[in-house]
Amino acid sequence: MPGRAVLTTSTRDVIVYERPGETESPRRRVGRALGGPAANLAAGCALLLAGGLARASWARAAGVINVVVGLWTLMPVPSLDGWVIWRSLARSARERS
Repeated sequence: MPGRAVLTTSTRDVIVYERPGETESPRRRVGRALGGPAANLAAGCALLLAGGLARASWARAAGVINVVVGLWTLMPVPSLDGWVIWRSLARSARERS
């Protein structure tokens, strides 16, 4: 289900869908939620590696910030990506039992 727009509010981003009321699959929701943290962690690791090889302190600092943001967004706090991921994992565990 394609998103029509991303509405940025004062507290969070909201995706506006083409067909409101329909829900997307849990797998797609988790995949979308993993995108941001994965990008932050990948960028952070690349910057840490580049900063270590080139001895650039700005790259190491930016790498640490990206890794921290990536880990922070994986926390199970409402409105963070981690909330979507952990909630989906908990639901699937309950369905299996």
